[in-house]
Amino acid sequence: MASIYRIPSGWRAQVRLKNRPPQSEVFKTHAEAVRWARQVEGEVHKKSSDDPNTTFRDLLGEYRQHAQRGDRTKQKIITALEKYWGDHRMSEITTQTISKFIAERRRLGSGPSTMLQYLVYLGVVLEHGGQLLSNQEALRARASLSAAIKTHKAMGSVSESRARERRPTPQELEKLEDFFAVRSRSRVPMWDIVLFAVCTCMRQGEIVGVGGVTWEDFHREKRLLRIRGRKDPRIPGGRDDVIPLLAGPVTFQGNIIDPVEIIERQVTSRRREGRIFPYVEATVGERFREACSKLGIEDLRFHDLRHEGVSRLFEAGFSIPEVARVSGHKNWRNLERYTQLDPATLHQKTMT
Repeated sequence: MASIYRIPSGWRAQVRLKNRPPQSEVFKTHAEAVRWARQVEGEVHKKSSDDPNTTFRDLLGEYRQHAQRGDRTKQKIITALEKYWGDHRMSEITTQTISKFIAERRRLGSGPSTMLQYLVYLGVVLEHGGQLLSNQEALRARASLSAAIKTHKAMGSVSESRARERRPTPQELEKLEDFFAVRSRSRVPMWDIVLFAVCTCMRQGEIVGVGGVTWEDFHREKRLLRIRGRKDPRIPGGRDDVIPLLAGPVTFQGNIIDPVEIIERQVTSRRREGRIFPYVEATVGERFREACSKLGIEDLRFHDLRHEGVSRLFEAGFSIPEVARVSGHKNWRNLERYTQLDPATLHQKTMT
């Protein structure tokens, strides 16, 4: 990308190039500087179009310069794609090599819907990075990707995500409480984190990890919590959201669970600064999966706790706008896939 700025002796034009040192020249007029910068960029793009050694990393570098950063999921996938495909030349990205990539990711545990996410972002970089560099091989690779997606969708190794209906049962929650109580000396307060996820309908990354909520985000008197960078498909990097910390909709073994009390328990020997739950997101996920495995709890994910919280709010009689205010959903129709109501609770609506 070119930068042109005024200096005492005239105008300096600088062109930053991927995997090359920047080029810089000084001109008497602004027009001369612009003309030179365009010429240099044009030569680079022409070379990219003609150069058979252009790699996926070249395309990705160009794409990153123009595209917005995106949320954590996108960043994670793009990083994984660079690690796998970075040194591949465009001519090496074929239907066969893409099929090999799918097989390797599947062996690492990626499900069909996750696999589709990887392929979608691979296609985004090939298409837009290829257009930015005028690289015809990249566009041909994009056509190979489309063919691979079509084939693997038919085989079932790639598919759209399906709405989950999994909610933890009361018995499963009791088992988890007992399991984490035995490990109460662990530095990570897993049971508090589990309850907090249900009470607030928050995602794992919003509670713990680098993007977790901080003491600065907590308003004790108003019982409010600010979530920064909350996932929003319409806003790259997410948006800030403020949610109420409700006590009452979530009960466990006859006791009301208050998220404010859970937050207050995190003070202990720490000062009120930094993150409220200062733990590694991957560690929390691993501890939760380990507990479910050892307890024989099948097909329960941490994200299902968010489903549970949304469902409990509906069962408590909250309206769609009220639930959305807690969960952060902007499209109310999306709440359907997070809401699995207990049919027995509907009888309460007819009782006087």
